[in-house]
Amino acid sequence: MDAQAQVELPNLADLVSSLGRGRLDDLFRSGVRGSIRADQFGLLHRDASFGSVRGQIGANLAIQGSLRTPVLAGTAALRSLDLELALGEPVAAQPLALPVDPRFDIRFELPGGARFRTFSADMRLAGEGTLRGRLVAPELEGDLRVQEGTIRLPNARIALDEDGTVRPSFRLGDPQTGSMRVAVDLVGRTRLTASRFAGEVERFDIVLEVRGDLLQESALSFPASSEPPGLSQERILALIGT
Repeated sequence: MDAQAQVELPNLADLVSSLGRGRLDDLFRSGVRGSIRADQFGLLHRDASFGSVRGQIGANLAIQGSLRTPVLAGTAALRSLDLELALGEPVAAQPLALPVDPRFDIRFELPGGARFRTFSADMRLAGEGTLRGRLVAPELEGDLRVQEGTIRLPNARIALDEDGTVRPSFRLGDPQTGSMRVAVDLVGRTRLTASRFAGEVERFDIVLEVRGDLLQESALSFPASSEPPGLSQERILALIGT
């Protein structure tokens, strides 16, 4: 990783005087300019309320603004990304108070795709997104498409079609507004055995749509149909255990 920064200090005599009085405001108001370039920088993070993430980052970022709140803007590529989300309530960590709190304006992409897991889903995804907000309260949005994957239900394993959409939205760090949401619009398929007429057992191909917030099972809907026809949506959902 290559990082360069230049700080534009105020008048030296005034700065020394402020520091001598234990005041850092003049220093943190100083302007800063620079850049960060990274290639295959390792990423590994685990958190009980969030889950875990690992992978490699390549980035080309510009730094400008004040030393207290510099803005990091540019592009990033996340490779070999493996993200596993925990099932939990909205993030309620106490807000951090940092002397330097960078702001982000970063667009990222996923070359080669990424693995995304929750308590019920395991998917390979491609797409792009943005990182905004501040270091103490980051905001991440993604616009992703399914390459392959499955969703596990109590009585069925759903194989997902390509090109379903997954839109994660994470707002972290603020106990009042922190949230995690993964909006999905997916189509998947499975097979069921069920009795139909006069106790006759028959195999059915099931097409199942999955819509809603993947992190909240109660917020998901499952429009479903069978081939051959004959199973109502209510019966399909009862058979697969939703």
